[in-house]
Amino acid sequence: MKIFNWHAIKQSAVQFMIVQLFLTLISLPIIIAWGLPISLLSPIGNFIFSPFLTAFLLLSSIIFFTQMISIPNYPLIWLLEKLMAIWHYILSFSSSSAMFAFKKPPLFILIVIPLVTLFLSRHYRLRMPQYKLLGLFGMSVFTWTLLSFYNLEKNWVKTIECNGGFVTLIHHNNKTILIDPGLMGKRISAPSWVAYTLIPEITKLTGSLELDCVISMRLNKVEFEALQTLATKMHIAKIYIPAFEGDLEPHIKRSFNCFYATAKNNGTQIVRSYGKEIIIKDESLSITISPSKKESYRTIEYTSPTITALIDNSEVPIYSR
Repeated sequence: MKIFNWHAIKQSAVQFMIVQLFLTLISLPIIIAWGLPISLLSPIGNFIFSPFLTAFLLLSSIIFFTQMISIPNYPLIWLLEKLMAIWHYILSFSSSSAMFAFKKPPLFILIVIPLVTLFLSRHYRLRMPQYKLLGLFGMSVFTWTLLSFYNLEKNWVKTIECNGGFVTLIHHNNKTILIDPGLMGKRISAPSWVAYTLIPEITKLTGSLELDCVISMRLNKVEFEALQTLATKMHIAKIYIPAFEGDLEPHIKRSFNCFYATAKNNGTQIVRSYGKEIIIKDESLSITISPSKKESYRTIEYTSPTITALIDNSEVPIYSR
């Protein structure tokens, strides 16, 4: 007597992989167009999550109906809480290193990917599951290779509109530098703007979730919150902020401490400019952070800098706030 039907298990595994490859290829253009990252662990996550989702929906439904008709349901609630605890424990093993991003290619490439996927999934010569899996796997490898090697420009300067002005993004020798002249902290919605506008735009332009350098020229509570969001969602090597004198008010200090802790936990170095000139050099790129004028914010004072950026001795315009 066979304990396991290996043929059935093999067929189920093949069907599962076909579905995962198909869904990934179909959704890939939308994900890239929105500037979202892709998780390499999503197939494993889908495999693990399915039983959890089934159990969660079953328990939730039973609890809902038992609550409506006043039947004691404490054991069910306890089971649901344990289920969620186990799921959160599994999620704790996830890593941001599994996230991958692509630059946004021309529109016709994004249109072709799902069309070819549909063609392969419906072609009469690929009716056998093994052949269909092979075809979709080959398409996945080709698409991944094409998008990985696709490159817009090696060196460029872009501006991103922000609160009536522009933040500047410099990409030079595979290094990316973001310069904020103090615009992010002008509105209370800055953390949302960073999460849903700035980061997707950077991802589409660079195909990366990393920034080598962020230069902030203004200090306030909202700016600290915006920088914290940026440091949470992306890996940043260095963040330059003006040094300040005085004691922060409690609610502002909380925002600063959260930003500082997030940066340190993610391996980001915070550099404070203490009224001295700082020069960032990388071959033909040179960025100079020079002390400019004294400014005050609530109970603190700081020296706001001016930024001068040169690429091949040509000055890059940096918009002021």
